[in-house]
Amino acid sequence: MQDWFELAKQIDFKQDYALALLFQTEGSSYKKSGTIALVNSEQCIGLISGGCLEDDLQLRAKTVIEKNAPQLIQYDLTDDDDVFGFGAGCEGVLDIYLMPLLAKHNHANFKQILQAAVNDIDGKLNEEMNSNQRSCIAVFNLTTDKVTPIQIKRDKELFEHLTESKESRLKNNSSKSAQYLLPITQPKSVVIAGAGRDSYPVVKGALELGWRVTLIGHRKTNISKFEDRFRSHLGFSSQVIKFNSSLNGDEIKIFDKADALVVMTHNIMFDVELVRAGMTANIPYLGLLGPKKRAVKILGNVTNKLIKLFSGYLSSPIGIDIGSYSPMSIALSILSELNCFFYKPDKLTHPFDIKSELNQLSSKLPNQEQKSRLCD
Repeated sequence: MQDWFELAKQIDFKQDYALALLFQTEGSSYKKSGTIALVNSEQCIGLISGGCLEDDLQLRAKTVIEKNAPQLIQYDLTDDDDVFGFGAGCEGVLDIYLMPLLAKHNHANFKQILQAAVNDIDGKLNEEMNSNQRSCIAVFNLTTDKVTPIQIKRDKELFEHLTESKESRLKNNSSKSAQYLLPITQPKSVVIAGAGRDSYPVVKGALELGWRVTLIGHRKTNISKFEDRFRSHLGFSSQVIKFNSSLNGDEIKIFDKADALVVMTHNIMFDVELVRAGMTANIPYLGLLGPKKRAVKILGNVTNKLIKLFSGYLSSPIGIDIGSYSPMSIALSILSELNCFFYKPDKLTHPFDIKSELNQLSSKLPNQEQKSRLCD
């Protein structure tokens, strides 16, 4: 997946770049079709390969920028020499379009592509974008005789087709008017509830993975520490929200557009409030830190009706079992499961069985306690 936040944070619009678009691959490759990197003689933002081709791309980028002339490049690594070649070892074929992004030519419209990708308008998040506005496709004309600005196409049906099918995004490849259609997928949005010490590596890892992060906490001093530590991300790829004993209407809205909720407040009543909000929004992924017994206790304070309507993935205890024993390894476990849920959901094990666990709980409780804990 493309890390749009990395590109948006590191690009300097006063400088000239060459945009490297990996538009076709054959065989093994480190990155897949649709990957973008920004290259000039000083830096390379993003990766096209594991690092073996980037030095050569920087040399080519200098010529592309100086002559303002795009290039089509093919790296055939199927018979690459370990000593005199690139030494990549991937044994694949990579086709790359290298086009100049010059400041004096408005970087060929690339700023508008970034704004669409990170849902950002002149440094401010645009939370009111509808599904059609979000369904953006970047159209690259793969010409070498002139520079054609990147176009933005808004077509919800085509966007869904490109993201769901394995059909090639390369069109008219046999002619001089070849185009590459790149659907601009929004970064994943993760809500992390809890501003304790164990949340730091989870927040940091999620940001480094290119996800948008919303941190919710109820301790003012802890919230301030997070704001100081992640100040460069605030208002861009993350936000911090403080809540008291309950969530207000504006705070609850964040769950409607989130892809995942990680609950780790270490306060069971706050956790109950958050789980109710997450289930009400039918959030796709809901993960609870702590043992399974604790999750059952939390869910015992959620109505059966709400539980039955919830169709998301519930994880408890959250994360993949890798023998975690520290905040860093727990974060690794949580982030690994989230990444798997987002991009390889079929590889996940079965989710937490709410019905079975609550039935076991109710059978152990007196009748009166069942009524107070397991609401209808």
